[in-house]
Amino acid sequence: MIGIKGPVPTAPTATLPPVRRNSLILESSELSTTLARLPSPAPPATRFIPSRHLPHVHRTLPSTLALLSALASLKKLYTSRICGVRVAEDDLEADDDDDAFERKWASGWLTRLVARGEEWVGELEGKDGQEEERREREKVVEGAAAVLACVAGMSASGSLDRLFTFPRPSPLPPLPITLHDATISSHKTVGQQTWGAAIILSRLIAFDPPAYDVVPGTRILEVGAGTGLVSCVAAKSLLERDGGLKGGEIVATDYLEEVLENLRGNVRRNFEGEEVTIRFLDWAEPPKDLQPFDTILGADIVYDPHHSRLLHTCCSALLRRPSPTHPNPTFHLCIALRPTHVGEVESVREVFARAPGQTGWTLEVVKEESLPYEKGTGRADEMGYKRFEIRWTEA
Repeated sequence: MIGIKGPVPTAPTATLPPVRRNSLILESSELSTTLARLPSPAPPATRFIPSRHLPHVHRTLPSTLALLSALASLKKLYTSRICGVRVAEDDLEADDDDDAFERKWASGWLTRLVARGEEWVGELEGKDGQEEERREREKVVEGAAAVLACVAGMSASGSLDRLFTFPRPSPLPPLPITLHDATISSHKTVGQQTWGAAIILSRLIAFDPPAYDVVPGTRILEVGAGTGLVSCVAAKSLLERDGGLKGGEIVATDYLEEVLENLRGNVRRNFEGEEVTIRFLDWAEPPKDLQPFDTILGADIVYDPHHSRLLHTCCSALLRRPSPTHPNPTFHLCIALRPTHVGEVESVREVFARAPGQTGWTLEVVKEESLPYEKGTGRADEMGYKRFEIRWTEA
């Protein structure tokens, strides 16, 4: 095994203290700017190994420059410039055991740094001539918390702003989206953070909008929008095309007010007008004043077989029936595969299927695709993703 032998650091999710200073709200854009000014991480010619190359974090911490350089190396190792997903480099990969050990080592190091952070920054409070150094120390702690979220998985992350850049075919530049992920206070507020399936579906839409029925003049509904990433990507994709949103509409929906408030803020971060409409939606009782949509989008919204049945009720009411002008209204659904939620995929297949002897129109899965897990995309327990295309069929 690579690295220094010794006890495995305690998981950050169990030991990470609350960050109470207002100055420690994570700003990923500021982190990116800071890291961009750093020299190339050392050692440049070999793979960065946390257990070998991270500076010791004891009572006296290393210099801010040394710590920012270390954070830059960890950021490069565990994430990429696109969507916070690490790009595999086979010639630099360690085996699975080594990678797990190094990730735990990095998590422990970052946890200790954040734990010391408030006291470390507070040492300079009120001292003359130390304001610049205090700001640099704040950047270190903010950066450590942001990188920890990537290393340990989304379940360990708190409140932060995230910049996503989605690749698109040449000559189009990458599509940028800025979102605020709020702190998860309970299972009811998981919609305040961006999860892996939303990133995967957004990437697919950004690269080829028409393949996901994101075309000018289309009425698009996102169910369980959460932070609104998918809706924002769809809206920005349309705004750059001839016709844009003219004759169409994008409506992002969720259930809880805390989630809806964060969703409204994220839409304001990306648009100056009303390109995305925000609405409350109860899947069990779709409002009668909401007209049917040409396209419905959903990501990471099935955590229980019962959710599939509720979605069927919702889509039956809100996905328009085929017509000569709209021959293939589609519900595009992407869900994460997790060992603790093994029945969700099967529930989608069972609920969105034609019963034996059933006639007339019904909603059916017409296409299913498996997508691989990518490090850093979502929670650490995600094993991959399933993408479904669901349409009205007649018999």
